Amino acid sequence: MFKTLNKRLQTVGRPIYFMSLMYKKTAILVGLSVGINCFAGEVVVEPGEDLGTIIQQASPGDVVTLKDGVYSGSIKLEGIKGPLTIRAAEGEQPILDGTVPLPVEGGWKKGENGIWTVKLSQDIWQLFDGREMLQTARWPDRFIGDEHFWNQKASYRKMADGSSFGVVVDERPLSGVNEQGKLVQDEGALSQGRIIPDDVNTQTLAETGISMNGAIAILNIGSWMTWAQTVESHEAGSNRFTYSTDFSNQGEPAHWNKGIQRTAQDPAMIKKNYALGQAHYMLEGLPCLNRPGEYWYEKATKTLYLIPPQGSTPGEMNLRGKVLTYVLELENCSRLTFDGIGFFGGTFKGQECSEITIKNARFDYPTWSRRMLGELGRVSPTLFTRRAKNEAASNNRLINCMFHTLDGPALRLEHEKGDVLDNVLIHDADYSCMGRGLTVDLERSSEILLKRATIFNTGSGQCVKVGTHTRITQGHFFDICAFQSDGTAIQVGEFDQVEFDHNWSHDHGKLSYRFDGGGGPPAKPSQNGTMHHNVGWKCGQMQIKGDKQLIHNNTLWETPGMCTLLWEKMNGFHLETIVVNNLSPRYMTRWWGKEPPFPGIKHHNFFEPDAGQHLRDPENRDFRPKQGSPLVDAGTLADMNRFTYYRKPHYVGRAPDIGAYEFGDSSYWIPGFQHPHASTPVPPDGAMTVKPDADLMFLGGYTATAHRIWVGRSPHDLKPMAELSRNIFSPPRLLEGKTYYWRVDALSEDGSVEPGAVWKFTVE
Repeated sequence: MFKTLNKRLQTVGRPIYFMSLMYKKTAILVGLSVGINCFAGEVVVEPGEDLGTIIQQASPGDVVTLKDGVYSGSIKLEGIKGPLTIRAAEGEQPILDGTVPLPVEGGWKKGENGIWTVKLSQDIWQLFDGREMLQTARWPDRFIGDEHFWNQKASYRKMADGSSFGVVVDERPLSGVNEQGKLVQDEGALSQGRIIPDDVNTQTLAETGISMNGAIAILNIGSWMTWAQTVESHEAGSNRFTYSTDFSNQGEPAHWNKGIQRTAQDPAMIKKNYALGQAHYMLEGLPCLNRPGEYWYEKATKTLYLIPPQGSTPGEMNLRGKVLTYVLELENCSRLTFDGIGFFGGTFKGQECSEITIKNARFDYPTWSRRMLGELGRVSPTLFTRRAKNEAASNNRLINCMFHTLDGPALRLEHEKGDVLDNVLIHDADYSCMGRGLTVDLERSSEILLKRATIFNTGSGQCVKVGTHTRITQGHFFDICAFQSDGTAIQVGEFDQVEFDHNWSHDHGKLSYRFDGGGGPPAKPSQNGTMHHNVGWKCGQMQIKGDKQLIHNNTLWETPGMCTLLWEKMNGFHLETIVVNNLSPRYMTRWWGKEPPFPGIKHHNFFEPDAGQHLRDPENRDFRPKQGSPLVDAGTLADMNRFTYYRKPHYVGRAPDIGAYEFGDSSYWIPGFQHPHASTPVPPDGAMTVKPDADLMFLGGYTATAHRIWVGRSPHDLKPMAELSRNIFSPPRLLEGKTYYWRVDALSEDGSVEPGAVWKFTVE
């Protein structure tokens, strides 16, 4: 099931693990029970002990060390004031687990079509075989981890002519073009020309031969918003079904149903959904159960239905059920550090907390929908939250953390201030996109730093959305926003002072970067945003609204271009916006109709359709200017200092180059999550069109101080070539038509070596 997913992870880096930081040993007093554990500096805890009580009784300055193993149940901590560290024992992996052995009552029974059933004594809403997730029953038949899962056209179905609010008529999505039948991207395009292989997603609803009555329809009928509703009426053999238009009984506040009614019946949205073909859907539930590895739990009868994987029976499996969303709940706590603690089938929630640090943590399957329990609303996310009136800094931190394979948002910060998210990897997140989908939701927080995030394989239309006074830097976003329309890699709504810099956004159907205007008049336009040294390719336009923005030194290649939108209705004014030193295939002030002239400051840009011809090798991710190209030293610092928050950019030579990179620079910035080993090779692993004069570049290991590079003509005969303090190696001229192999080892200050994967490329 996860073969394709593992292959994708190897293109970003080898399988992920985290090393706990080393601590000096202090007094370790281990008792047989909570009552005789003594806090004289450090206490060591074994699985089975009451971890919550031990932490609650600790004193400031203590260290609680967790031994290897599984810690079950919810840990609820309230009012703890540190400093206090809860860490993994050196070289060991404690896991906070939100699952339990399957709580069966009686024995399994085998029925028709390979379906086994059993009664449960406790509700579950996700099922695992050991540490591997099984698949919620769904149609079209597509599993997370399948090759084409994160292609909307393969995983969802289109709502055809005749569909309306409450009625779905099934149709296969179009292949190779967007839903408007065009080869170019419009702002609301569903996905930019994604291809469906001829043998994928071909079965119609009628051809299933099944009545889908009682199944749950996941309905994207709000462009960037999606909702779930139970199928009311469907006959086997029909391509048409109906669902209730009353969404009031879904465990959400009253505005939930009101918002759905308003949106789904808006003429503009009706046009998007059905005339322009954006509406799409999938189904999940017991009627969809037909493949090995699928299951469904029926709450009303407390019955679990399962088709075991090929060659297995339930009795041979190590079945576990998810019974908790939050395995760690913090309330009114401060100055706590959790280091090297793993999370499985559960996550954390912090309420009214400050200076909480969670680092070196891996979140496996942290959140999942409870729709099979009848809860059709939003999915509870990993969360830090405070009251809106709390204006003090929260200063919580997530450092070196990975989240994978989840439904719902990966992370939400509500009314936080001053939080830091540094070196974060998120993938395979939010296939149902309930409500207004956001993979990382920072919109209602301020002064947030998101640094070195890599995010891929996501469903929500908006990958990252931030609030005011926030910076996103060195992020890497690709294969994102698959299952909703009208979205962006990183976006900000109403703001005063934000910064997007040194990011890569590519290979998806949504906008590359977006500053919104804060709504429209009489609201004040968003302003004082800086967008610089970003790269976008094979994705949508860079779109800027508002006023008083500084847009400089960005590189766009194989995109629709850059748009500083002039449209008063959306607060697009740009009377004092500054646009300099950018490289783009096109510049526009509107992507439709007649373009008004830009009223701000715009000069020293390079806008031409074939912008990539002036770069060394953009196809293989080398975006530096070619030697002698018209981009070198062709930029300027003029007028940038008019911007209130101007900082002089780094450059090499007489003046800045045009675009995001400098010719002749001694290092090559590569964004994204840093593994312990080197990753993100340039040229990419498996590249077939590498130039004979190519440099070999890479993203360094997380804590590495130097790197050793190996090169050869065989993966089994690599020769050490150099030890580097930077990340560029210039080999002798490469031979045309030949294949080369290379590896980069990460060297740490303590003398340890983290070997890298062996990569290969072929010279054209």
